[in-house]
Amino acid sequence: MLEREIYTKLKAWKEEPDKKALCIIGARQIGKTTIIEQFGREHYDYFVEINFVTDAGAGGFLRGA
Repeated sequence: MLEREIYTKLKAWKEEPDKKALCIIGARQIGKTTIIEQFGREHYDYFVEINFVTDAGAGGFLRGA
C-alpha cells in the first residue's frame, strides 16, 4: 500500500515533543477516518474511537459525566 502524504505528517506530529491536540477536518468520504484508524493501530498500543455523531452518549465525555 502506498503511504499517503497525510500519514507522513501524522508521524511527524507524533514525534513533536510539545504536540497539541489533533483535529482532522475535510470533505466527506475522502478517508479521514480510515487513515486515523490505520495510524492509531500502527503507532499506539491502544486505540479508542469516540464518535460524537453516531453515539448520543459520547457528549458526556465533554461534561465529565
